[in-house]
Amino acid sequence: MAQQRVVLERNPHYWKVDSKGQRLPYLDRVIIQIVPDQNNMLLSFQNGTTDMHWQVRPEEVDLLRREEAAKDYTVHDLGPGFNVTYLMVNQHPGTSKATGKPHVDPAKLVWFRDVRFRQALSYAVDRDTILKTVYQGLGVPISTFTPPANKVWYDDAAVVKYPYDPEKARALLKEVGLEDRNGDGIVEDAKGAPCTFTLNTNSNNPSRVQICTVIKDNLKAIGIEVNFQPIPFNSMVEMLQDTHDWEAVVGGWQSGNPPDPVLMKNIVLSSGRLHYSYPQQEKPSTPWEARLDELMQANQRTIDLAQRKAQFAEVLKLWSENLPEIDLVAPNYFVAAKNKVGNMRPSPLPLYTYWNIEEIYLTK
Repeated sequence: MAQQRVVLERNPHYWKVDSKGQRLPYLDRVIIQIVPDQNNMLLSFQNGTTDMHWQVRPEEVDLLRREEAAKDYTVHDLGPGFNVTYLMVNQHPGTSKATGKPHVDPAKLVWFRDVRFRQALSYAVDRDTILKTVYQGLGVPISTFTPPANKVWYDDAAVVKYPYDPEKARALLKEVGLEDRNGDGIVEDAKGAPCTFTLNTNSNNPSRVQICTVIKDNLKAIGIEVNFQPIPFNSMVEMLQDTHDWEAVVGGWQSGNPPDPVLMKNIVLSSGRLHYSYPQQEKPSTPWEARLDELMQANQRTIDLAQRKAQFAEVLKLWSENLPEIDLVAPNYFVAAKNKVGNMRPSPLPLYTYWNIEEIYLTK
C-alpha cells in the first residue's frame, strides 16, 4: 500500500498572534502520516519518520523509555485516560436486511436482554487481570462509560461496581435459567441449548485481542463458551452501525472534547446510532432507556452545573445497573515527542499532542 499522508500548509493570514505580536502558526508545514495500525504508528516514531506519537500504548512505554536518551525524545505520562474499553452483547430484536433472519438467535437474545445475564458477565470479567496483563497495570477498572479521569462528570458514589466474583456470576446465570445440566462444564438453558456466543473485535488492535482472550477464559470458568473471532476494523464498524448482525463485541470509546454529556448523546440515547446494543430505537425498548433519554435531553437544556451533575449522576447509575455495555477499563494515557518540538503541551483529551498546533515550533 502506498504511503498516505495529509499535508497542512501555513495560512499567512491566520488571525492569531503570539505575545510578541508574531503571527501564528510558527510552522510552515505539518505532515500527518496515515498508517494502517498502531504497530506501524510505533515503528514510524521509532525510526524517526514522525516527530510525535500521539497514542503510546501502555505496553509500549518501557520499550520507548529505554531509547529516550539515545533518540532524543520524551515519553509523557498524562495519567488516567478518558478513553474506555467495553464488552457488549447485541440486544437488537430486529431482522437482518441481508438474510431476513433475526440479528441475534432468539434463544441468545433472551439471555442478552436479561439484565441479570449482563450483570453476570460483568462480575465474571477480571478487570484487574486485564490491566496487569494487557496494560502493565497502567489504568483503572471501570463500570460505566465515563471514567474517573473525567472529574467534572464522574460520580463514584452513583456508579454500581462489579468486582471480580465468579460465584456471584454463576448465581445470576442460575436465576436466568442457565446451569450446567449435563456436567460438561457449559451451562445450558431449560431446553438444553448450551450458552455459547461469538465474540468479535478489530484484529488490528493487539490490546483488544488480548482482552478478548482474558474474557474468553473468564467466561469459560463460569460455564459460557466464547468463540473469539478477530475481524478487520471496517468490518466491525459495518457490523455495529449498519448490518447489526453480531453477538458480542469488545470495542472502545474515545472521549469527546470537552468531555461533556452533550457530546455523549449519540451513545446514551436509545435513538442514537452509537447506542450499539440496540441502536436507533423508534421508542425506548425499556423503562430505563426511556429514563436515560429524559435525563440526557433535560441535561442539554439545563445551564446550572449542579443540576446537570445531579442528572448525569442518575445516568451513570442507570447505565451501570442495566449495562447496555459492560465497561471494563480505562488505560492511562501516554504520548511521546522529539525533544526538538517546542510548546508541546500534551493532553489526555483529543487532539492529544497537537491541539495547540499553531503554537508548536521546532528548535532545530
